[in-house]
Amino acid sequence: MLSSLLLLPRGAVLAVGVALLVAVVVDGGVRRSPRAAKPQHHQLLITEYVSLPQPAVSPLLLAASPIATPVIIGQFTGLAHKVSSGTVTIKDSRTISIKNFNYDGAGPDAYFLVGTGEPNAQGRKIPNENGGYEVLEGYENQDIELLLPADLTWKDVDYLSVYCISFHHNFGYIQIPKGINVPEYQ
Repeated sequence: MLSSLLLLPRGAVLAVGVALLVAVVVDGGVRRSPRAAKPQHHQLLITEYVSLPQPAVSPLLLAASPIATPVIIGQFTGLAHKVSSGTVTIKDSRTISIKNFNYDGAGPDAYFLVGTGEPNAQGRKIPNENGGYEVLEGYENQDIELLLPADLTWKDVDYLSVYCISFHHNFGYIQIPKGINVPEYQ
C-alpha cells in the first residue's frame, strides 16, 4: 500500500531495490494497463511490477555502502595458456572465489601472484586453493577459493595473476578495484 503520493514526470520509471515498478503518466491522467481497472484522472497507475534478478553492482557503488558484503569484480583476462574464468568474487578481506577457472598447466614456473601496479615478476606468490606454493598444474572449469597470507588484504593489492616467474610472462589476471567494502576475514 502506498502511504504517500509521488509526482513523477511523463514516462517515469521508479526502481526500488531489485523490484521495478513501472508507472506511465500522461497528460490529464494515466495510460492504463490492459490488466488494470479503469483509472481516475490525475492518478498514478502502476502498470507493471517486475521482479528482477539481483544485478551485478559496481564496486564503486558498493564502496559507498556502509554494509560490508562480498563483491563480484568480473572475470580473468586471459593472455596465454587458456587462462579464463567465470565470475570472480572477493568474499572477504582475504578470500577470493573464482568460478570455472581454466589454465592449461603448461607454464614451467607459473604461480598465483598478487601485487601493485601491473602484473610482474616482483609480485608476491600466494597459496593455491590447497594452501600450497607448488607450480600451478592445469585447471578445467574448476571452482576455487584462494586465501591471502595473514599480512595482506585485497585492499593492499591491485591484481591477481597467473604468472610465469622464470619467463616474466603474465598468462592472465584480474584487477582488484579500490575502495571495496567487504567483510573482514574470520
